Amino acid sequence: MGLHNDSWIQDDSHIFATLYYRDIFKCIQFLLAHFPFQAHLEVEPVRLADPEGRRIYSEMNTGDWWWDTQDQLPARATIVPVICASDETHLTNCSGDRHAWRLYLTIHNIPKDIWQTSINHDWILVARIPCPPKGAKKIDKALHNVVGTVWSQLRYLDISGPGLKWDCADGIQRQCYPLLAAWVGDYLEQVMVAQVSYGSCPMCEIPKGAPMGHSTFRPLANSRDQHIHSELLEDKIIDALHTLGVRPIRNQFWQYPLCNVYHLWQPDELHQVLLGLVKD
Repeated sequence: MGLHNDSWIQDDSHIFATLYYRDIFKCIQFLLAHFPFQAHLEVEPVRLADPEGRRIYSEMNTGDWWWDTQDQLPARATIVPVICASDETHLTNCSGDRHAWRLYLTIHNIPKDIWQTSINHDWILVARIPCPPKGAKKIDKALHNVVGTVWSQLRYLDISGPGLKWDCADGIQRQCYPLLAAWVGDYLEQVMVAQVSYGSCPMCEIPKGAPMGHSTFRPLANSRDQHIHSELLEDKIIDALHTLGVRPIRNQFWQYPLCNVYHLWQPDELHQVLLGLVKD
């Protein structure tokens, strides 16, 4: 199975411009069955340790997330962690101040040493997000509308059912459960995904301007809880949401199975280190 130009779907119902996107399940199937990845697929959680018995964290299947998620799925389930990446890129000032806003997908059944290189073709362009014009409002709404269209198959996946029978590159057919596990993007896009106010942390509830030293940062106590946010919205306690830096609208990612939208943000060397610390 390949992905060609005729795999694009056109949707004219979105604001700003026409949305072009691909069937993400076909994209995931393509990556799972791609023969060059045959010897590299990771399909189950493992625990690694050094000679002193200290635990080693490397690929996603060595972390707690995979183990915890595996316990919530039926026996013999194969988790397919879906990684999304998005970035609005400025193209040129000379022909109308043009931008490109694209959405990419890969899976973490492929080791990071492979999908972090461009020559392996393990990132797939799944959507061309309509770019808003200068001064446009409701940009985050436009992004969520696009995501709601493109990722709808993930949102309505039945995690209590038998899963999806997909062929893998090693010749084995597995019961697969594709789950949104991470989103790679700069701070502005993470704010839009998490639906928090600008200047707030997408992951924790530490107030803007508060010190971030080890003596004050308590990740377990300050982590955002989407269930609490949802209850506050249901009870229309808007002031409490504003205090937490959360926009008083329903975040569609709250509905995705086994997904915590506030844990999707991943370290980004380009934006957070090279541009955020070194350049600025």
